[in-house]
Amino acid sequence: MSTPTHDQFTLLYEDEGKKVLHEFKAVFTDEVVRELADFVRGCGHHDDNVFGAMARLSSEYFECKEDPVLPFQEVSQDLD
Repeated sequence: MSTPTHDQFTLLYEDEGKKVLHEFKAVFTDEVVRELADFVRGCGHHDDNVFGAMARLSSEYFECKEDPVLPFQEVSQDLD
């Protein structure tokens, strides 16, 4: 009997002689993000870079949500 593969993730990093395989099961977003961060850290990225990038991307996302006009919409409105 096989094990169900619901909510199964497989991440693979390969570079010359190095191979990192990270498999996990997760349902909730916070679990998935933690596992993704662990994977990237396992591939050799420094904690400060990983979590700094996550913070910057989060800030960019929320800034875009506050301003519903996307940059390409501003350009098209100028052409009218």
